[in-house]
Amino acid sequence: MNQNTIEKLEYKRILEEVSQFALTTKGKQKIIESHPIQNKKQLERMQEEIKEAIGVLKISASVPIHSLDDVDIYLEQGHKGLALRAEQLVNIQTFLDHCRKLKRFMRDKEHIAPTISTYVWSIEDLQGIEDELARCLKYGQIDDYATPELAKVRRLISQREREAKEKAEAAAKSKRIADYLQEKHFVEKNGSYVLQVKAAYKNKIDGHVVDVSSSGATVFIAPKVVAEIQGEVELLRMTEENEVQQILYTLTGMILEKEQEIKIAMDTMLHYDVLFAKAKHGLSIDGVLPILNETYDIHLKNARHPMLKGNVVPLSVHLDRLARALVITGPNTGGKTVTLKTVGLLCMMAQTG
Repeated sequence: MNQNTIEKLEYKRILEEVSQFALTTKGKQKIIESHPIQNKKQLERMQEEIKEAIGVLKISASVPIHSLDDVDIYLEQGHKGLALRAEQLVNIQTFLDHCRKLKRFMRDKEHIAPTISTYVWSIEDLQGIEDELARCLKYGQIDDYATPELAKVRRLISQREREAKEKAEAAAKSKRIADYLQEKHFVEKNGSYVLQVKAAYKNKIDGHVVDVSSSGATVFIAPKVVAEIQGEVELLRMTEENEVQQILYTLTGMILEKEQEIKIAMDTMLHYDVLFAKAKHGLSIDGVLPILNETYDIHLKNARHPMLKGNVVPLSVHLDRLARALVITGPNTGGKTVTLKTVGLLCMMAQTG
């Protein structure tokens, strides 16, 4: 079909409209890239899929489809030798959860969708990875108990942090240096717990200067004992970060080991997304599935242009091998162009599945 006809019939516009019912970017793109085909058996198979999808939607309009774009990016990132971040792993976990829910959802619809319900059989059981991600992740972060080593170092960090605060608080309340302080409580400056010392007495406090107030009247000093503890905390945080990175690399490796299964699950979910988008569009325009033929018959009964809204006057047209031409006459704005576009567009839609 020539490009001019496609543009005149606004075929691309109808594809854009259908694509809005897809939930994934890939699904939208696949619909937009659709084109008419002439294989009757393939089209009838596609129509049977849509018929079953419509039946599913009439029972439950909420199909568990998950975004696919990020998953592709994560797999590519892993192949570059980069560990996935915790929030990315959470997205993988959510994707796997949707795969499991989609399998359960479609298996429950076998009685009304015997063909398309079987597609979920291609989604492998990835419960092991999902469970491990759930065990290691909590609130979008690596959980304390992901490994015994991480639990130990985080417990030590918490203990030493508490000790540092207690030491800083005790120093701020010390009667021995009370006259040297601007305030009788410690504050946090640049990650250190510091005392607010009068500038004239800065040499009276055993510690190191962290900052000075804009007026120069107050010097913020970290007491030596507090600084030592906080130095230990910094070393512990480095150990913590190393352990977290090791966990992230381990989880990334587990995902890459199942890359083929994950990609098959993505392809399956993409097919369902496109299929249910077509079905949703069909329901939205109160459409019916056409009966296809290879004898060049066009028989439209009470047809309406799919993009015209409101009170649209339906039309009926019958063309076959014996009547292959139709003359349409009438005044301007009498519906001649709409009639031609309706016939052409509905034929193209039928051939697109």
